[in-house]
Amino acid sequence: MGRPGRWLAGCRSRSIPHPWRCSIRTRPSLWATPSLAEKYLGAAVSREPFARQIQKEQTRALLVDAALRVFAEHGYEEATVEEIAAAAGYSKGAYYFHFASKEDIFLELLEQWTGEQTERLKAFDEATPAAAALLETLEAFLSYGEREIDWPRLLVEFWAQARRHEAIRRVLGQAYAAWRRLLAQAFRRAADSGLLSPQLDPDDAARLVLATHDGLVVEACIDPEAARKLSLRRVLGALLAYLASPATKELPEAARPPVTKRPAAGARRPRPPAA
Repeated sequence: MGRPGRWLAGCRSRSIPHPWRCSIRTRPSLWATPSLAEKYLGAAVSREPFARQIQKEQTRALLVDAALRVFAEHGYEEATVEEIAAAAGYSKGAYYFHFASKEDIFLELLEQWTGEQTERLKAFDEATPAAAALLETLEAFLSYGEREIDWPRLLVEFWAQARRHEAIRRVLGQAYAAWRRLLAQAFRRAADSGLLSPQLDPDDAARLVLATHDGLVVEACIDPEAARKLSLRRVLGALLAYLASPATKELPEAARPPVTKRPAAGARRPRPPAA
């Protein structure tokens, strides 16, 4: 071993018998500084789990996106786990790491859709109850924009499977009840602000909007080209103009169904004219 030099001499002056004990007690350590330990050791320890978590989330998102396309194209009953995994670029084992069954990923899509629609309606509560804000809220709720290729067909699958699966029926029922409540609140605020008729029944108006939504979804499935050409703003403009009318409670004369008078009991029915 070479001579310890001045550093070891300093150790002797402090009566420390062994140079390695001196180095442990007197030499500053890189990891002794908390900021450096956090910067190097902490980052090295936490980086790997964080990267794995990000990768898991990305894999799950790709599987859900693939399931949307597969369900929309083949339907729930005909779609398979193998097709969903292959469409996402993963193995069947990777699928079952994230989802226990085909129904699980179907419910994931259902909860994603209902959650997004709920957030769109909640946006009106945070906005000034102006006509533009109400129009934008309804347009966001009724329009699927870039999602119009697959989502309408998947919504029809949601409705069909609700007859057979209690979990799907429960999620849909809760979502529609929440949407009726949020829409009724929006219309009530709009009526209080003078934007809509004070005679308007908010609950009836909410059901009218939901019926419009479901009708547009069906039209998008039956005739996608016509649905793409549809001007949603014009439809909403006509709907809001009707709701703003002071006579919304009264059905216009031209819109009333014809009344057919029944002949009195014992009366002879008139014979049709001879040809």
